[in-house]
Amino acid sequence: MSPKADVTGMRTCYSFTTPHSPVLAKSSRNLKYGKRVAYISSSMGILYVFDRYYNASAIFRSLQTIWTVCASIVSVPLPY
Repeated sequence: MSPKADVTGMRTCYSFTTPHSPVLAKSSRNLKYGKRVAYISSSMGILYVFDRYYNASAIFRSLQTIWTVCASIVSVPLPY
């Protein structure tokens, strides 16, 4: 398509893709989820290194304790 002059005398350009095209929407969705995964994984890595270095794995040991308590609660049958 060739540009044409509008009423104000300015030239308008026609784009072959719109911002709402499915290809661009899918690409931006993948980019958004990719950024989320990167942020979450980097945050967890920083937390792991901080816990390992400064807290002597206190957070990890607490999570292990919670996991063990949950496993023991699930394994004990309820008396009905």
